[in-house]
Amino acid sequence: MTLILSTTYSKCRLRVPVDSLETAQTYFESWRDSNSLASSEMGPECGLILDDDRETAFLSYNGRCWTDRSCSVELLPHFGRGLRGPKDYKGVN
Repeated sequence: MTLILSTTYSKCRLRVPVDSLETAQTYFESWRDSNSLASSEMGPECGLILDDDRETAFLSYNGRCWTDRSCSVELLPHFGRGLRGPKDYKGVN
């Protein structure tokens, strides 16, 4: 699989090989945060996950993983950066 990363202010389009959706999610959030990017600064293809150059998933700005850019069906639970699961929320729904 390949994760696409891009910004609106650069013609650079990064293609990052990833071995799972979880890895893509973690990499995406780290890249977004380390570059202090706002959602308006992400390019139109940023967050796409390709498998054999076919769109298979999409990561929205908040790091949630969806089946496509319509963000209608979520593929993975999203626990936020540094959290591993529901037990880390300490009772918060």
